[in-house]
Amino acid sequence: MPPPADTAQAPILEVCDLSVVYGDRLVLDRLSFTVRRGELFVILAAGGGGKTTLFRHLLGLERPTAGVVRVMGTALATARGQAALQVRKAIGAVHQAGALVSSLSVLDNIRLALSELTSLDRATIEIVARMKLQQVGLFDFADYHPGQLSAGMTLRAAIARATALDPKLLVCDDIFSGLDRRSLRDLEGLVRDLSAAFGQTWVILTHSIDAGLDLADTVAVIDQGKIAMIGTPDAVRTSEQPVVRRVLTGEGDDAAMDEAELLDRLTRAG
Repeated sequence: MPPPADTAQAPILEVCDLSVVYGDRLVLDRLSFTVRRGELFVILAAGGGGKTTLFRHLLGLERPTAGVVRVMGTALATARGQAALQVRKAIGAVHQAGALVSSLSVLDNIRLALSELTSLDRATIEIVARMKLQQVGLFDFADYHPGQLSAGMTLRAAIARATALDPKLLVCDDIFSGLDRRSLRDLEGLVRDLSAAFGQTWVILTHSIDAGLDLADTVAVIDQGKIAMIGTPDAVRTSEQPVVRRVLTGEGDDAAMDEAELLDRLTRAG
């Protein structure tokens, strides 16, 4: 009988031959990559490159057409019962523009996540929620509503909510989009600090080239649903591959329909 695998060395995320088809369109084409524990893994993709679709599959929100996504060895699409609950608690999601509940205060957004997904008592929920706000620098803004926050502060609040259950893996969808330079740098610093302090693994899908390359340990470049390159930020910056240069220069962004729009059209058509 073989010895048990060293879970500390096993990848936290494995994507194996992931393909997704919507209608007659191949959105993701046999993607394969692994993410190590504690890694800052950035996925760069142009508009229409498959970011939103990949984000949803990394969270286990959709079943792939082919292939598998595993988190801590568990296949998301087929997990059931306690296994499904445990693996989903291990994943925190930060949506583009935060996706906070606008009618609730910042503190209540975090309280809600804790009350719905844990059995903690009210006093403990209060302590944890305020501690999470402290970690992202929003302790003094607990009673503010999302509409009263800047874009950068909204994303900080979304990160506080996403980390409420101390997930092992954070998956983020285009969190750098629309930020001014100062907010962008502040958010990069927060991600670095949280990753270092708590040993979190971050997977960030983005088309913000400079921010992604500045932050990442490892970069995957995706073009038209296929992986063009995986490497260090320096290797990606200096790559002469035409497909990589096309993504880095933003060529073709306007020509491709964003897959979020495609999903919306298919939903309405159905």
